[in-house]
Amino acid sequence: FCNLTALPDDIGDRLPRLEYLDLEGNKLTALPRSIVKLQNLKRLGARDNPLQTPPEAIATQGLDAIKRYFDELDREGATVSRQLKVVLVGDAEAGKTSFRN
Repeated sequence: FCNLTALPDDIGDRLPRLEYLDLEGNKLTALPRSIVKLQNLKRLGARDNPLQTPPEAIATQGLDAIKRYFDELDREGATVSRQLKVVLVGDAEAGKTSFRN
């Protein structure tokens, strides 16, 4: 628990021989793409982070799953967005407008 909020974008280039990386219990929202270059990595601990890129469910599966995730984003030309559009449907005067404020 180091309260890390980010990793260097080039971590995979800087630490190519790294074998263990324990990031559990931090505040990471993203893992850099270069993390897949850590080919000697035997254990990646990424639980208990608010990960969005890749999602924690993928990150906890290891480097192969993370690589597939980034490859899929590249193939689809997809981007990760933190925007959400919500449409509230319901009876008139049921308090829906109080969500706006």
